[in-house]
Amino acid sequence: MTQAAMSPRFRATLIILLAVLINGTMIHWCWTLYRDMGLMNIAWTRTSEVSIEKATSLAQIERSIGYGEFIHNFKNYVLRRTPEYDQRTQASLEKVEDAIEGMRALSLQAEDREDLQTISQTVDTYRKNFLRAREADWRALPPAELDRLVYVDDSAAVAAFTAMRDRILPAYMSQMQTHERQISQVWREVATGALLIIPLILLNCAVCIWGGLKLIRRRGNDIMIFEGSSDAILVCDEQGQILRNNQIAEQMFEYGQDELRNRQLADLIPDLDVLFGSGSGAHRNGEKALASKPLRNLKARTKAGRHVPVAISVSSVLFFRRAAKMVVVREAA
Repeated sequence: MTQAAMSPRFRATLIILLAVLINGTMIHWCWTLYRDMGLMNIAWTRTSEVSIEKATSLAQIERSIGYGEFIHNFKNYVLRRTPEYDQRTQASLEKVEDAIEGMRALSLQAEDREDLQTISQTVDTYRKNFLRAREADWRALPPAELDRLVYVDDSAAVAAFTAMRDRILPAYMSQMQTHERQISQVWREVATGALLIIPLILLNCAVCIWGGLKLIRRRGNDIMIFEGSSDAILVCDEQGQILRNNQIAEQMFEYGQDELRNRQLADLIPDLDVLFGSGSGAHRNGEKALASKPLRNLKARTKAGRHVPVAISVSSVLFFRRAAKMVVVREAA
């Protein structure tokens, strides 16, 4: 192929590749930004949930141990040793142990796990003393003596509760600051990406506008040639049905605007009927007949039935991606 034939195709290929590259870059950047925002949202949601669950579990343990629950019932059992407080103490002990196990299932830091273990050990000491106090030999002891024997030093557990409470808010604030830094980083990426992507978007728009204007200009040139021709031009499908015509054709055949469209070419030039016969054999025979027949000795028929001597030329074209024939008709001298 010649360089002149290759040049438009090469330019079109470059334009297409450039458009694909620009669009691919924009899609990748948008997807990366969407992914980062999604990951940040998931991380922040999980962090908030862990902090809330941790605070809730710690409060549940304190409630289960404190007033009206385990230690309160345990002290009442030591003083009164009635079946009612025996059952209450057992029930509240189960609540405490369940709350501790529930908090162990959370994602805790090492310090929190150590403090939780301290609380668990204190509760276990209470549990052992409670079971010992239920034995027959201890149940006969005076309340003051029994209270002395089951005494538990829970200062370590109190300190552990205080330390865990004090860490919840600072940890939450630290996580919030980390999240804010991540948001700032994403916004910096957005700003950087915008500086890079905006020129690409503008270039993409310029390419699209240029291509559109070129297509419009080419279309306009085709229309100018089609309508500006001094000859009658008819575009027909393979069956001879007229798809398009110019104004000169309407004047030559004495038809009004759009009256020629969808008519058969054989109505206008009967001698060309053989060119558009049915079947491929008839089509080939028609082309041979047209080639062997002088193009200047044909008769065209106007709307009024008047016969006009014409000269024609027929060529194969594509009309909206359909195989068609372009028939150029000129009045013979």
